[in-house]
Amino acid sequence: MKRSTVIAIVVIFVLTGLIVFGVIYLRQYLPKYQWYPSYSVKSSQPYGAEITLKIFEETDLFKEVVLLDKPIYEKLDTQNMNALYVFIGGWAFYDSVTADHIMNFIREGNDAFIAIEELPFPLRDYLLNTSDSLFTFDSRHDSIITTHFRDPTITDEFIFHFQSFKRKVDYDWKCVYQEETDDSLLALSPDIISTIDSGGINCWKVDYGMGDLYIHLNPILFTNYYLIEEKGYSYLNTMLGIIGKHEVCYWDEYSKIWMFDSMGRPQFHESPLKFLLSQRSLRWAYYLTIVFILTYILFRAKRTQRPIPIMPENKNTSVEFAKAVGTLHYQTSNHTVLAKQMMNLFLSFVRQRYNIPTTLEQEDLTKQIVRKSEIPQKSIDEIFKVHFRIKYNPDPDKKDTIILHSLLENFYKNCK
Repeated sequence: MKRSTVIAIVVIFVLTGLIVFGVIYLRQYLPKYQWYPSYSVKSSQPYGAEITLKIFEETDLFKEVVLLDKPIYEKLDTQNMNALYVFIGGWAFYDSVTADHIMNFIREGNDAFIAIEELPFPLRDYLLNTSDSLFTFDSRHDSIITTHFRDPTITDEFIFHFQSFKRKVDYDWKCVYQEETDDSLLALSPDIISTIDSGGINCWKVDYGMGDLYIHLNPILFTNYYLIEEKGYSYLNTMLGIIGKHEVCYWDEYSKIWMFDSMGRPQFHESPLKFLLSQRSLRWAYYLTIVFILTYILFRAKRTQRPIPIMPENKNTSVEFAKAVGTLHYQTSNHTVLAKQMMNLFLSFVRQRYNIPTTLEQEDLTKQIVRKSEIPQKSIDEIFKVHFRIKYNPDPDKKDTIILHSLLENFYKNCK
């Protein structure tokens, strides 16, 4: 055996060992939690639904909880009276047969609770007066929302935030606004169950036949992350209390999956690589291919192309852009719009930094800002006073805009 061949083999083994060691070493620094919604009952990650299913199984509202892991029309009994169908997920992969079966199930005197971000197309024919295939619900883009139940006996309000890794980030909280229901966007007359901050409908109920259908547009509120806290657990129990007792609860896990085999069974873990490694001959071919690729990279890694010319440095045009925007506001002299933008940025800063809901009454809002920012009460009151003077003045003075800018700059520089 030639010396160069021996060296190549040794180098390949060393590189393989280093790669394996690097993978093992780096795994301890990878994030422990995955911060994306999966809604899976097998997931204990923040936005999984393992805890959700356990709560449904342990509550005394249902005598039995049946997990649907096959097509709905095979296991969802439409003749079963006083039953509840439950789907909690980002999207339901219904076909027309499945949607018809669910609606027949409701019409026969059963109920359904569907927590979903967008209605599947087959259900839109029943629930929406629109043929627009690109239609989506409205959303409130914020890191914090407050939900309210319309039932006057439920006085609690529930404040939630969206967490990603170690910080709160903005999220699109879905909703339907009242003017859309007034324009008959919803085909069936809705009974509003709950709303979010700006009055957007978060959950509603429609009567269909002898049963009821509940639609909830923010399924993420029913995931593990929120249910381990008292407010999230209380929110779910309140919702279940509104839905009421049922003999059987059918939990649909099948419709969350878009890949099925020839028998209609869900494929949770199938992948081309898994099949490749399950066959001995294909597995060795795969390993040898990796070895040959590493060998080729090792001996043919030298540059074989012409040098890439040096490109000129990118210029930072942020200052020019800021000047252009400033010039535009100066030329239009629209002080009302400018003051509104400054206040929106101020309120967003308060929400992000101090976790204060800015939908509070002004007196409560200013007290919380003063307490957390340690800025004098007089300065905070002056900010709102000048803003209101500009907002409700049909011909605002640019001096007020300058004063508002100075007050906000002082706040940003001195707040804790």
